[in-house]
Amino acid sequence: MPLLEITTSNDLFESVREKILREASAAIAQSLGKSESSVMVTIKSAHNLFGGDSGPSAFIELRSTGSLDSQTATRIAQSLCQLMETEADVPAERVYLNFVEVKRKNWAWNGRLLS
Repeated sequence: MPLLEITTSNDLFESVREKILREASAAIAQSLGKSESSVMVTIKSAHNLFGGDSGPSAFIELRSTGSLDSQTATRIAQSLCQLMETEADVPAERVYLNFVEVKRKNWAWNGRLLS
């Protein structure tokens, strides 16, 4: 049950936001070998300061119950940075990513723990 949360300093047009949500969802599902029906992606705007500069930036966090080995995390990081650069005008060097492995016993869906 992967959850991808994107926070960016850029205000995005609805069409751009929708494109990022759809492409990110597909990329996460493919990279993790999961069905896209189990992937949730959120995107929001916030006031960010990165390196003392208020220019375009993003923080992206992926939470997943599956193992995130370094190869998979690297592929996801590259894919998401490219997506943010192309669609949201956020340079890759101004994107922080955080990968969090969640124990299945700490994740619930449809009113039940996944354990």
